[in-house]
Amino acid sequence: MIQIKPERIKRLRATLDDISYDVISRDVGEAAAHRLPEKIKVFIDLFVLGSSIKPPLVKKALGRQSFEDLSRLGLISSDKERVKPKYRIRSFNNYYFLYEKGSNRHIDFVYLDQDSFHLAENLPYNFKAKNALDLCTGSGIQAVLLSKTAERVTAVELSSRTAEVARFNIILNGLSKKVSVLQGDIYAPVGRRRFDLIVSNPPFMPVPDNITYPLCGRGGEDGLLVSRRIIDSLDKHLTRKGLAVFLSITFGDRYAPFILKNLESAAKRDDFDVDLILFRRTPKHSEISGRAATLRKDNGVNPLDEMRRIYKQAGADHIYVYLVKIKRGSGSVRVIDLC
Repeated sequence: MIQIKPERIKRLRATLDDISYDVISRDVGEAAAHRLPEKIKVFIDLFVLGSSIKPPLVKKALGRQSFEDLSRLGLISSDKERVKPKYRIRSFNNYYFLYEKGSNRHIDFVYLDQDSFHLAENLPYNFKAKNALDLCTGSGIQAVLLSKTAERVTAVELSSRTAEVARFNIILNGLSKKVSVLQGDIYAPVGRRRFDLIVSNPPFMPVPDNITYPLCGRGGEDGLLVSRRIIDSLDKHLTRKGLAVFLSITFGDRYAPFILKNLESAAKRDDFDVDLILFRRTPKHSEISGRAATLRKDNGVNPLDEMRRIYKQAGADHIYVYLVKIKRGSGSVRVIDLC
């Protein structure tokens, strides 16, 4: 379990800056890692490559203080034979984020992957918000980035252990006075509060109800379970001049993702103006077989058969990657197809 010890976290940040971890970790490969100075090499081996290392090598390279900090913070485990990383550390725009290299066989892990960075690249950095909200925060990456322009940021995460890692990351990036992390289900922790900017990278994978799948990706059988709830309650939490932005991946037909119907209903009901920006449209066949291969059999259920069932049931034949932007207006929906 990660441990929140601010002074040790600050020393970790200082070390990461000192060894230029942000630059080196983005470009280093296993071959190049062997040529690095010993201290840098140990950090790269542990937190980029996920390697285990003999304890004497780690202690000698890092020194007593750094080794103790990593141990006490819960970033590594060690015995007489090996030191192993419990987390990875990813840099982005000179910010640092702890996360976990989980798989679809792990129910609860700290997620940070390409869709996280895709949303990060499309945040409205020119939008000045007094209060911003990041739903399904995961590692906290969007909350950290929103702090550049928002006066205050609230991050919400359902998983208690993931929320604790997000708090760790907030401190690691020196933002504890500006960003707070709440644990709970979507809007529940913020009560009736309204926000000028609401962002989210919600769980989006269409997964059969009888198949085990990680919380961070489980979007219900149509992939829209969480997205629908965010949209349906948006009117209660968005200020008059507010903006909502979320990125997701889910299925649809050859014309559009199925979330379009939910967006049209919300626009008409709540007088929203909506932009649905389509980044990628992919035939379902490769997605079904690829996704099913990562799922484990539960009680004899065949994942491939179940994936085919839910796609057929929904009438889906494509997978979409899309960005949604919502503001108050006249009830219009605009589809912008970049595929």
